[in-house]
Amino acid sequence: MPSERLKPNQIGLAQAIFQGVSYVAPAADVAILLIITAGFALGSTPLAVLFAWAVYFLFLNANYQFSRFTGGASGYYGYVAKSIGPRAGFITAMWYVMFQFFSLAAFGLLGFATFLYYVSPDLTHIAYIWILFVAIVAFFTFYLGYRGLRPSLNYSMFSASIEIGFLVLMGIIIAVKAGSANTIEVFTLKPLDGNFSLLFF
Repeated sequence: MPSERLKPNQIGLAQAIFQGVSYVAPAADVAILLIITAGFALGSTPLAVLFAWAVYFLFLNANYQFSRFTGGASGYYGYVAKSIGPRAGFITAMWYVMFQFFSLAAFGLLGFATFLYYVSPDLTHIAYIWILFVAIVAFFTFYLGYRGLRPSLNYSMFSASIEIGFLVLMGIIIAVKAGSANTIEVFTLKPLDGNFSLLFF
């Protein structure tokens, strides 16, 4: 009979941190979300990002405040179960599972498809080849999960380190190439002519 408890010593602080990093997918955020943000915030994009971080911190703080009273692996559905009741917690857990399987998986496959398109746009002319790529990614993801928590999170540490290293390197290269164009104005509304609505959008 399988154990209902997690095996001891499966993850440490590093694995927990990188699980969070891989969950937010920094490279995908830069490739998709940051480009869209720049389309509206223009030269004030760094200010928009700082503002978004401040708002996001409020969400993180809410989770922290909850966890002080009801910490554990149950997460959101544990918070709901302990505050509203077990039935509401169960419904929240089911919604969370659906979100994990459908929303996050779709986001990952979308990012992978975008990456493949930039590698070779000719792939889009081969009918149904996307099924093969989706099957490969889905199998690899399943295999990592099947191997267990620690191997899966070790892979997250490895891949996220490469991802972050790449983003930092590209950021340095862009800053160096920009040269004298690097100014403090990106942290003001001057590039938007003071238009707050574009920053908030």
